[in-house]
Amino acid sequence: VFPSSDHVADMYLEGRDQFRGWFQSSLLTSVALRDGPPYKALFVHGFVLDEQQRKMSKSAGNVIEPASIVNGGSDLNTDPAYGADALRLWVAMSNYHDDIQIGKRILTEVKSIMFKFRKTLRYILGSLHDFSNVKDAISFDNLTPLDQFMLSKLDNYAVDVSQAYNDMQYNRVVGHAIAFVNSDLSRFYMETIKDRSYCSPADSVLRRSCQTVQYHILDILSRSLAPILPHLAEEIHHYWPGAGSVFKTGWIDGKRSWINIEAIRACETAFQMRDFVYSHIHVPHRKQLDVYLCTESEYVYNLWSYLQPEQSSFTSNLSEIMSCSNTHISREPYETTSASSYEGEVTEIHKSSPPTTHRYQIIIKNASSYNCDRCRRAVSLTSGALCSRCQSSLNSSRDGM
Repeated sequence: VFPSSDHVADMYLEGRDQFRGWFQSSLLTSVALRDGPPYKALFVHGFVLDEQQRKMSKSAGNVIEPASIVNGGSDLNTDPAYGADALRLWVAMSNYHDDIQIGKRILTEVKSIMFKFRKTLRYILGSLHDFSNVKDAISFDNLTPLDQFMLSKLDNYAVDVSQAYNDMQYNRVVGHAIAFVNSDLSRFYMETIKDRSYCSPADSVLRRSCQTVQYHILDILSRSLAPILPHLAEEIHHYWPGAGSVFKTGWIDGKRSWINIEAIRACETAFQMRDFVYSHIHVPHRKQLDVYLCTESEYVYNLWSYLQPEQSSFTSNLSEIMSCSNTHISREPYETTSASSYEGEVTEIHKSSPPTTHRYQIIIKNASSYNCDRCRRAVSLTSGALCSRCQSSLNSSRDGM
């Protein structure tokens, strides 16, 4: 069949019942005739079962045709069309070395995962409506520490998902993508930068900084999903001005230059503190609270000041992470009258000596400022007036008209 080749197949793909069948018989024959195996790799798969874990067969009447999953059945109310991407995602999510199940419940779960990917990509695409990577992008060194931290997570995702593809572990690919979207994006980054994205002046460095990160997220996430969800990835690129076809962009690349150890350490510490304090109190409106942080530890204070150079701020990365109105940092203790006070610890890891534990105090108070009608945070100095940041945003918008 391949006269110019070495007569060795790149891969044999068969069900696991072929270990004593085709895999074995071809191996014995090839070793006897050519003194070597007839294949370079084996790919062994299980079999498809229904949701009751019964083997599919026409006699049992439980066979689900792939075409009916893609296009829907005769009654779309009971057998809706899930699309080709959903079928591909179900295959990729499955551990195909074992028997895998399929049915309406499983397809509904697959559809919800695909919808989450689509909603996240669409949201980021909308956030970039006025952004040009050529003229608006911020260099890595000039990004805020929080944005540098997010790019380091994106870099790790690109490396992990590429390795999973190389290993042909497509369920790991989907697992990495789900974890990245649900945890790193939805729960952490997109929620944290929402105020900055909507309320900062359009051309401000703070807004352009998070838009630069969102640009790279959209680029890497859409390309990493393209082999599994080609229609979704191509649709995103179709509506992304100047992007072109996703299948002409090449493969993603982990940029190891997207690493700032100091930003990673500071942001991880701040998020641990936030999770610690908000696990003790449950308030519906965090934007109406002021957070006071104090410590005698130079190590902890330096981490805070890296995220917030000023002693008080409502626009710093530290304030964003704490999800509050104003954040105050100090080396001196604060008064705790009529306030919620909590003490926590930060562990400093050393290469050649035991870890060091540093203590800090967090005090939560009702904000002393007034509510801003635009950003809905208690950061306005006058009742019924906008805060200084929002007023500056409106002034710059009028000047640009």
